[in-house]
Amino acid sequence: MSNIIYITSANDLDRHVPNIYSNKFLGLDTETTALNPKDGKLRLIQLKGCQDGNVYVIDAYKIPTEYIAIKLGDLLSGSDHRLIAHNFKFEYMWILSKLGIRTRYTFDTYIASLMIDFYAKHSLAELVNRYLGIQLDKTQQTGNWDVNDLSQEQLVYAALDTEYLETLREKQLEKLAKTSQINAYTLELDALPAISEMQLNGIPIDVAKYSKLVETITKERNARAEKLTEFLETRGGTVDRPVKYKQSSLFGLDDRLVSEEININSWQQVLPVFNSMGIPIESTDANVLEPLLSEYPQIQLLLDYREYEKLSTTYGQTLLEKVDNGRLYSDFNQIGTITGRLSSKNPNLQNIPATKMFRECFSTEPTGRKLVIADYSQFELRILAAYSNDTSMINAYTNNIDLHTLTTHNVFNVPIEEVTSKYKHLRQAAKITNFSTVYGISPPALARRLKAQGVSDASEELAEKLINGFLSGYPGAAKWLQNQEKSIHRTPYVTTVAGHRIPLKFDRNDKSSVRSAQRNARNYPIQSGNACAVKLALIRLTDDLNKNYKDAKVVVSVHDEIAVECSHNNAEDIKVLLEKHMLESANYYFNNVPIEAEAKICTNWGEK
Repeated sequence: MSNIIYITSANDLDRHVPNIYSNKFLGLDTETTALNPKDGKLRLIQLKGCQDGNVYVIDAYKIPTEYIAIKLGDLLSGSDHRLIAHNFKFEYMWILSKLGIRTRYTFDTYIASLMIDFYAKHSLAELVNRYLGIQLDKTQQTGNWDVNDLSQEQLVYAALDTEYLETLREKQLEKLAKTSQINAYTLELDALPAISEMQLNGIPIDVAKYSKLVETITKERNARAEKLTEFLETRGGTVDRPVKYKQSSLFGLDDRLVSEEININSWQQVLPVFNSMGIPIESTDANVLEPLLSEYPQIQLLLDYREYEKLSTTYGQTLLEKVDNGRLYSDFNQIGTITGRLSSKNPNLQNIPATKMFRECFSTEPTGRKLVIADYSQFELRILAAYSNDTSMINAYTNNIDLHTLTTHNVFNVPIEEVTSKYKHLRQAAKITNFSTVYGISPPALARRLKAQGVSDASEELAEKLINGFLSGYPGAAKWLQNQEKSIHRTPYVTTVAGHRIPLKFDRNDKSSVRSAQRNARNYPIQSGNACAVKLALIRLTDDLNKNYKDAKVVVSVHDEIAVECSHNNAEDIKVLLEKHMLESANYYFNNVPIEAEAKICTNWGEK
């Protein structure tokens, strides 16, 4: 254990600052009284000198944070990149919130762990045990830190959080270099401040409007619940009064008659009743139910109820309870999926229904500010065109020919100029096919998807015709997709445009496992290419805003969309800036195909 130097006064800090600065690398950690800077106080700042071996534990209760900021400002924000941390986003947000300093860093062991083995566990204790065989005592993690005098056990616990960071950095750097991921790791580190600040910014929400929406959803949910319950309890009107039903158990159908009131949220109770009416459903999952709708329209009652039940429970009052002073704050994970896409939780903003009634509630109207929102047009298809150098796709994008229209023309041999006026239904089928074929969808699965999305004459024959039409119409893309599938046996991973290595784990003796890996080999490079471009855009955009438009801030990013909140006066400038950074970032990785990103000035998220 390193020597702990507990700093409790301004004079103490003055005396030790030269020694702190003398270290080439410093492990950094903080102790706080809450997980969110809005909800708590900064308690300690720990700095482990990787050269002098001391752990400097600075007490933010006994030394004014303004003074700490002055003394450590150059160290924390310096361009010499000497700070190492685990989950730097946490430290970045707290130090920015409490000290007003945008921290510069050289290494994050959490991000490195995600890139080395996404499926492993990534806590600091797990890493120390995995790499060094040492058990970290985390007993004090849930202790009371909001006290004036900390115990010796708490100080030791705080110091240990920085003790092994430099050693972990050395071992993880070796693994990243071995897999040629240093450049990709640099992208992730550079994206960390932008994503941290987006999380701190939150997104504005009109509470009054959203409350009315919740009321409407609740009423609709209750009405659908009543209809479904009546249908089930009267067996679709075949009996005059509610009936008892048989309940499924772990061992099949339980012959006991258990109740006259059906719990419509229990699939064990709902399925037997549907089955007793000759409706053969094995699951209440929408993917199972939707293909059966044409034959058993009664299923729509269950689908309608489940839709509004989910809206009510996930996006109803529980979401409103998370609103803080007119804003909703989500927790963003910058490597939230194995492809490197952002994820969001508590609440999950990326799963907010993309309908106007929901998104219009996320509004700047009460404040008079604006939302500038931009997204890429058909970005994943353009990425496929770039990877495959498909001549037909690139020519279409170069000449502003809509790819869905072109696919409709190729598959159905209808005049291309008449597609949007006379053959909209065919274009819809082609659009679904374009996006689905990229990910290796089968004809039966495509037929189900077409049917679920309103293509009335959907069949496996039509689906097969659409898939074959896509592949024959874009032979370069078809060859690239085929080569990606073949590659899994010689190279069981894919590499992103930025250099991430994404493993393809599968059992060579299991056909379904192999098929899954083949689909992943097709779609991982496309999804990750999207993620890399968006992260680069967030990096450049956030840096530009912080330097030149301090009243503007990124408030959300969902897939290939970025939204910026700004003053009315700066909205036009921000529109130009947002489009510029999104286009340049995409072109940095994909320069052989035209990219489109269109921004719009809005008062709410639903206007885009």
